[in-house]
Amino acid sequence: MTKKQSEKVEALALQIQTHRVDFDQAMETLTNEVKEANAMKNTLVQKFRNISKCMKKTKRVFNTLENQTNSLLNRINKSEISLSHVRTAFAFEQQMRIQSDQQINVAEEQLKDVENQLMFSQIENDDLKERNETLSERLDFVKEARVHEMSHTCQKFEEVTKLLGSQKFATDIRSVRETFEKVKDVVAPSDSDEGLCVVCKNEKSTTVVIPCGHQCLCAFCAQEIEKKCPYCQTPFTCMTKLFVV
Repeated sequence: MTKKQSEKVEALALQIQTHRVDFDQAMETLTNEVKEANAMKNTLVQKFRNISKCMKKTKRVFNTLENQTNSLLNRINKSEISLSHVRTAFAFEQQMRIQSDQQINVAEEQLKDVENQLMFSQIENDDLKERNETLSERLDFVKEARVHEMSHTCQKFEEVTKLLGSQKFATDIRSVRETFEKVKDVVAPSDSDEGLCVVCKNEKSTTVVIPCGHQCLCAFCAQEIEKKCPYCQTPFTCMTKLFVV
């Protein structure tokens, strides 16, 4: 090896050693930085954990506050509804008071009118008493005349009642009705007898026979039927009159 080559080798060795020192220093610096980064990482992880715990606590507190807020809102709504009811009741009470005051005023005016009318009625009452005494005297004479007239009228009414209540009169009336019905059928025959009494064929049927339920008699013929329904010949217990509204 020549001298120049030896110098080059020594120079290279020196450079390598210099670079190695720099490399070692750089590695040491990098190692320290990595340690610092790991420490920062651990610190950040711990902070993130703390932040997560704080967020969970904050979430629980927020949920609690939200529940309390909802409960408070519900109470406020209930209070508003109650207040609305109270306002309505108060308005109704005020209206009733106004109406009561108006009615009291009207009643006072009516009372005054009644008092005035009472005063006039007392005056008129005195006049009426005098007139009543005069009329009483006249009425006594009129009563005697009317009593005699009414007794005579009662005698006539009793005679007419006996005549109307006799079986012969009822038979004559029924015969006249049957004759009238026959004449009516001849002069103006009807297409349908629906709703007419099945006995006389003239009056509307307004009476129902119980228990068969047939509405087949007028009020007059219902008084003459005694035992059986004239439509189905079923014995009946009673009759009921219908009233159409």
